[in-house]
Amino acid sequence: TNGVQPNPFVDVPDVRSRKRQELGLGEAEVIVGTDAVLSKQKGIPDLLQAAIGLQRIGSRIKFLIVGGGPMEAELRSAVRELGLARVVVFAGWRSDVQELLAAVDIFVMSSLWEAMPLTLLEAMAARLPIVATNVGDNYRVTEGGRGALIVPAADPAALSSAIGRLAMSRDEAQALGRNAQEIFLSRYTFRHMVSAYEHLYAHLASGSSRV
Repeated sequence: TNGVQPNPFVDVPDVRSRKRQELGLGEAEVIVGTDAVLSKQKGIPDLLQAAIGLQRIGSRIKFLIVGGGPMEAELRSAVRELGLARVVVFAGWRSDVQELLAAVDIFVMSSLWEAMPLTLLEAMAARLPIVATNVGDNYRVTEGGRGALIVPAADPAALSSAIGRLAMSRDEAQALGRNAQEIFLSRYTFRHMVSAYEHLYAHLASGSSRV
């Protein structure tokens, strides 16, 4: 069982403005964010390919990539080669991820494989509309996709379509974000994790006492 803390910055508007200004992102721009170790597992090249298609919607969509790792230099080079330098921002490793999530409009997890990713829970805690690949526990954690748009892994066109859909429909995006946060608060907070372990230990103790 995994758990994370609720995001205290969700309804603090100055955090959103301050972090966007810090990163050179405009107030009116739709910010698509991801938080990942920049390795093959995370499928960031697929996200960059999706970004190419999304440029057709308009320059108001920007991409924020938080994290570092073995593919960082390669990905930065790819951004330049793909003509995405004006729409992709690399934030590097950060200690203020909860605040950055509060400045994002759509969260994307483009992983090729996963187990139980804590970054997904953090995005749910931030009340973000989520696009996630159908790997690991993503489908189950989001309750069959009630708290996210679930797309096939290694499919940039599907990523692009889902992100574009949320960027064009504020109502759907907000509803999806509310669903994600409700699921998180009901099942995946740190408090729920501790409670789950307490119940497990109590069950094991009662079982062993009957032997």
